[in-house]
Amino acid sequence: KPSSPKAKLTLEDGKSIDIEVSQESVILADSLVKIENKGNMLVYSSEKMEKVAYNTLSIPLGAEYCVMLPDNTKVFLNSGSELRYPVAFNNNSREVFLQGEAYFEVQKDSTKEFIVHTDQMKIRVLGTSFNVKAYPDESNVQTTLLQGKVVVFVGENKKEKVEIRPSQQAEWDRGRVKLQVREVDPDLFVAWKNGHFIFRQDRLEDIMRALARWYDMEVIYLDASIKDMAFAGKLDRSEDITPILNV
Repeated sequence: KPSSPKAKLTLEDGKSIDIEVSQESVILADSLVKIENKGNMLVYSSEKMEKVAYNTLSIPLGAEYCVMLPDNTKVFLNSGSELRYPVAFNNNSREVFLQGEAYFEVQKDSTKEFIVHTDQMKIRVLGTSFNVKAYPDESNVQTTLLQGKVVVFVGENKKEKVEIRPSQQAEWDRGRVKLQVREVDPDLFVAWKNGHFIFRQDRLEDIMRALARWYDMEVIYLDASIKDMAFAGKLDRSEDITPILNV
């Protein structure tokens, strides 16, 4: 069965705190930083700091969580993901580091651009909504734009760049070292945030990888040829896996 929202918060000093929905409101409070747990969202309030301090929010398999950064940007994190971020944005930019998948609702600030770093992609915005998928066990890194405008830099040196518009996706193929921009239905790529799996003639191997991440399980293929079978459908992430496997 899918688990309830939970996460692990690692502070600058290395201390780890397990976070759950039912946990008490105030996680940490001192003269510069306050971290509160509200529902399934961590909320940061902070003063300007002389030294940049980073926190890391890690999401276990089968879970999800959300964090509101000090600038009121909301980041929804999918299972098996990790976000590293400063507890206060001091300089002329707001930079975070992602592994896995996250949906960003960036608070607009014309004086400070917002930058998301992944392994082989950098996304630069001012204020917008977009989804980034960058799991290390997948060959493609994707940025899907819902609102606003973003500039995407890709590759090991992140020198190749492209600007995308709403309902467009920039996809970097690690294996072929190739960037592609295409028109997409963004609802397909943020369905996870809204409690669904949506598949449109996707390969069974790709579907099972998403299910394995959410249900915290291992998938073994006795016949490799079935990996390329295609399926379509809309499924509820709150269900246990039995009805999904029946489908």
